[in-house]
Amino acid sequence: MNEYTPERWQFSLFHEASHFLLHPVGSYLEAIGAFDDIMERQANIAATEAKMPQHWVRKLGPEYKWNPGLMAKRFDVSIQAMRIRLKELGLPVLY
Repeated sequence: MNEYTPERWQFSLFHEASHFLLHPVGSYLEAIGAFDDIMERQANIAATEAKMPQHWVRKLGPEYKWNPGLMAKRFDVSIQAMRIRLKELGLPVLY
């Protein structure tokens, strides 16, 4: 599915803003190969932390019974993104 949902658009905006903040002007455009991969990963990490801050995911998880669907609504992200975030943080994924 290549459909851009509002959640996906938001993540993409955070991702691109992260490039602007993390990488000097021109360095992203000149990046190739492994360096480019590192910069993409950095932007994804920053966007993920902006949308689903680790502190809040950990704090609100028990309140939402670690249900990715409910938590996804709370953080305005896709269920798949929330499942990935929970797994990345080593937290329960009960549904």
